[in-house]
Amino acid sequence: MHKNKGVLKLNDLAHILKAEDYPESKHLFLIDMMKKFELCFEFTDNNPPTYLVPELLPKAEPKLNWNDKTSLAFQFHYDVLPHSIMSRFIVKMQQNIYKKTYWHTGVMLEYGKNKALIKADIEDKKMLIWVDGHEPTRRSFLSIIRHTFQLLHEHLPKINPKEKVPYKSEILDYEDLIICEEIGEETFLIPKLKERVNIKQLLDGIEEKREHREYHERPIPVTVQPNPTEQHAQTKMNRWMIAGVIAAILAALFALLALF
Repeated sequence: MHKNKGVLKLNDLAHILKAEDYPESKHLFLIDMMKKFELCFEFTDNNPPTYLVPELLPKAEPKLNWNDKTSLAFQFHYDVLPHSIMSRFIVKMQQNIYKKTYWHTGVMLEYGKNKALIKADIEDKKMLIWVDGHEPTRRSFLSIIRHTFQLLHEHLPKINPKEKVPYKSEILDYEDLIICEEIGEETFLIPKLKERVNIKQLLDGIEEKREHREYHERPIPVTVQPNPTEQHAQTKMNRWMIAGVIAAILAALFALLALF
């Protein structure tokens, strides 16, 4: 699997899983549940069906031609960095992946004339985001990325993510900037730099104008259209069946990890 870079073919399962425990008739169901729990996604136009399991991607970061000094930057800081958040983010953003540039702790995305680099700093428990390219649309792409993480955070309780804004050599607290703007402050003092920055210009550089004024006042609406087939299956499936499916998924992942 290491040489396959996290790529899994449906017919690989016959060689990985024990037939008595996971007969071939259950393989597609197992894959479907992995997709449902955002553990993998399917490549289009592949025969046999082929999937990417981000959790099994190589740990080595590929060589990237990226200049973060010219990029729009944003960060999430965590008390505990969830182990699964990067792999689930990759699955959610699969349509925007740039030239299959991904590894265990990072991914490069593309949206219109913009590209984004997202990296997890495991040691410092941070998610680092840079967006480059067409300047007028960088904020929109960053907004999509932030809202995708926000959706992931909603399903990961007690992680306490904090939003941060890099400025020169300092990291500013996004919430502090919002509060200062709400009470009418026009500038924000950065003692270490002995400099005041214009709050409106800084926030407008991160997201669309006026969006930051509403960001903490109301949740970002996310509409997910239910799949009737999945909805029916979920209704019929009781707790012990769900537990069995999750156990099967974990067993499959552990079996794959053993091949590294």
